[in-house]
Amino acid sequence: FEDPKVYKDKVLATGLPASPGAAVGQIVFHADDAEAWHAQGKTAIL
Repeated sequence: FEDPKVYKDKVLATGLPASPGAAVGQIVFHADDAEAWHAQGKTAIL
């Protein structure tokens, strides 16, 4: 939108700013790996 006059008076959509969230940490792709991590005392979530 290079020309603000084209869209300034027309509402295209409304809503709340949101995101699915964020996570920090490490990931495993197999249940065996998650079990091994858990055995080592690391947190594992499937």
